[in-house]
Order: sequence, then structure tokens, then C-alpha cells
Amino acid sequence: MENGRRTAREKLLALAFAERGAVLWIPSLLLAAAAVLFAIRLAPGTPFNQSRDLRVALGPVQASGATAAARREFETGLRQGLAAQRELVLMDPELVRARLRATLGTPAPPEPLAWMRSTRALNVRFYVTGALEPRPVGFAARVQVWNVASERTLCTLDATAAAPEALGRSLADSVGVALFRPGIMTAATRP
Repeated sequence: MENGRRTAREKLLALAFAERGAVLWIPSLLLAAAAVLFAIRLAPGTPFNQSRDLRVALGPVQASGATAAARREFETGLRQGLAAQRELVLMDPELVRARLRATLGTPAPPEPLAWMRSTRALNVRFYVTGALEPRPVGFAARVQVWNVASERTLCTLDATAAAPEALGRSLADSVGVALFRPGIMTAATRP
């Protein structure tokens, strides 16, 4: 205390120790704050926030009767649409192909089960396959969403459009919506 005036530090200490239990409640308050900060750090891995756990990999896209350019456009639209979904994390295709080459010797096996078993180490949660076919006016496509853990199909989506890229984007939007329907998510998270 200087000249009868208390400093800010002395005022804070006087306030903290004004009660008899302050020696106990101040460390308890600090411990509770640390526990809350630790829980916030762990929150993305809990069932309450699934957004960081929804890793999706795009598997092979079959194109029966469609040109290679149409297949590429459809795959590009599907890939861009899945990447635009905020709730999903689209796996890097080069990382997936490297894993497939290392385990199966081929960058894109046609069978989904072989693909899922070989890429399980990448922690992919959902696997999306597509099939494109030309129609007299436009294209038709089918997308299947697989749960990698159970190796089962969660849903199948069909659509038609005039352009393959727009068709891929619309189906990718539908995949994002379908994964967040309560029944689909419950089935996907069940052990």
C-alpha cells in the first residue's frame, strides 16, 4: 500500500481472499475451466459433432455406353459436389489411389468390397460409387453410398439430367442430404 492507496493487485487479492473458502474455490474454478477447455478440444471426435468424422471417398465411376469425356464430366461434378458439402470431408484421390496400388496392385478396382477393405486404414467412413449411362435426351446416373465399417449399402440415388457435370453435382447434393437423415446416420453409426 502506497500512501494509503491500494494497488490493483492488492484489491484483487483482497477480493479473492475475502471469503474463508477462497483457498478452495479459486483452484476449483481453475480446474473446472481447464476441464471445459479440454472437453471443447475433444468435442469433434464425439457423437455430438460428426462433421469431422464423415470422411468420404469417391470410388470408381462406371460409364456403360457413355463417352470417356462424359464420364470425366460426371465424376468431376460428383467430386466437386461432394467437396462442397461442409459436413463431409472428401478424401484426396491421389492418396486413395496410392493406397489401392499398394494393397491391390491396381489404382481403381471395380468391386466396392475389395476397395473398402484395402482403404480401411485411411479411416474412410463412407464410399460413394457411381454409374452413368446415356439416354436419348441427356444422361441417367445412379450413385450408391456404402458404409465402410459394415460393408453395406446405405442408400442408392437415381437421377437424370441433360449434362453429366450437373447430374454429378445434383447427386452429390443428394448424398449430403441422405447421409444426414436420422435413419441413415443411425444405421451408419451402429457397431
